[in-house]
Amino acid sequence: MTIHENLLGGPPPTHLPDDPEPRELLAKGTSPAEVAARYPASSLAWAQLADDAFERKAAVESYARTGYHRGLDALRRSGWKGHGPVPWEKGATCGCALSAAVAS
Repeated sequence: MTIHENLLGGPPPTHLPDDPEPRELLAKGTSPAEVAARYPASSLAWAQLADDAFERKAAVESYARTGYHRGLDALRRSGWKGHGPVPWEKGATCGCALSAAVAS
């Protein structure tokens, strides 16, 4: 038996394809608003907008919910059927998970 083996059966994990452009722009210091405008499907850009709003003690829900739903859209495009594991990993899944955490 391997570590993290799914003993209950079910669908295989869904992995999102890497989306390096928004991640690289954010790492270079480009404003999250500019990145979200250029890449509106990027959950990471919306999660960063939500995080920045939280730091300013401003309303975060609209940013976080947008990021969460963009993440769900990406998961569905990758074959996710609404159930099954979505592993946390750096990169593509990160923005969806961060948005979901902020939205909750």
